[in-house]
Amino acid sequence: MNHLQVFPQTPNVSFATINTASPYQGDINTKIIFTAGPKGSFINQITVRPLGTNVATVMRFYLDDGVNMTLIHEWALSATTATETAAIGVSSTNLPYQVIPEGHTIKVALGTAVAAGLAVTVWGEDY
Repeated sequence: MNHLQVFPQTPNVSFATINTASPYQGDINTKIIFTAGPKGSFINQITVRPLGTNVATVMRFYLDDGVNMTLIHEWALSATTATETAAIGVSSTNLPYQVIPEGHTIKVALGTAVAAGLAVTVWGEDY
């Protein structure tokens, strides 16, 4: 049997800013950070940049098919302090499920509200 390998065709980069908390496994205050293309998508990397002084929190990643939402990843984020003399830092992660089916979105929520907010960028590609 001959199998053809499918490669992503089009870059799909998206971003959002989040600072409000959401109940665990709740849809309140979640933000869509990625929408899969019409033939599905592959996520290469997700980066998070603190936008200033924030308390420690956890970022939760959900896969949403439009009807159901399920927790797929959690990521602990350290407290940050804004400074004019040093970089606050950028964190990056890979999701355990990197292939996202068509019609699905990735949403994020925070366990604890943060003051300055977090900029989330998703680097992906559509098939």
